[in-house]
Amino acid sequence: MSLRQWPKKSPDLEKLALAVKMDEEPYYLLTKSGHKVKKGSIFGIQGGIGSFNEEAFYSLVGQHANNLCLEYLFTTERVLSYLNEKKINYGIFAFHNSLGGIVEESIEAMRSHYFQIICSFQIPIKHFLMKRKDVLLKENMVVMAHPQVFRQCNQTLLKKYPDFCRRVGEGDLIDTAAAACALSEGRIDKNACILGPKGLARIYNFEIIDSNLQDDKNNLTTFFLVNDPSPRKRIRTSGGC
Repeated sequence: MSLRQWPKKSPDLEKLALAVKMDEEPYYLLTKSGHKVKKGSIFGIQGGIGSFNEEAFYSLVGQHANNLCLEYLFTTERVLSYLNEKKINYGIFAFHNSLGGIVEESIEAMRSHYFQIICSFQIPIKHFLMKRKDVLLKENMVVMAHPQVFRQCNQTLLKKYPDFCRRVGEGDLIDTAAAACALSEGRIDKNACILGPKGLARIYNFEIIDSNLQDDKNNLTTFFLVNDPSPRKRIRTSGGC
């Protein structure tokens, strides 16, 4: 007596079954941490549109980005404040760079807030010098960027642009992406340059003056993914105790 051979499932039916299962599943798996988050969770990041923090977010969540909400909060202090106030579910901010070292802005904020580190992850960092297209390139232009950016590009800037004046913005403008937005809208001197992610040139139609100005090609920044722990687990980071 021969056994009956049942037909194998067709690839199309398998794909359909998988799609239905994913649609019913209320959680989405983060690609790097393996941490499950609910659909519609709000992520607050340290940067603005076009920032490295935004790149870090998309690097972390991958294909699930369309099922999540993103808040641009510009500073680590605001990320952790929003987290403690339950305005966001998760926070992302830069903690350390292979060239610039510890991100001081983040350390200061970490000392005064409760949070839980879910995971750390790295992305490669490349810096581009750019300006408005309606401005002529001069020898003594002002360059705006986050303090960490200047640390990462210090030797290259001294060698290639010794007469350029470095400036860090106040408030939200400490964020390079926020400074780029302000430059495009005329809220800061239009003769300023921006030193930061290449994507800012595309977003604001800037002219790229120079590329890859980081002092080492292997430039990596470590980011933290954090959330607000339950009251029983609330432990402030060392340095704030």
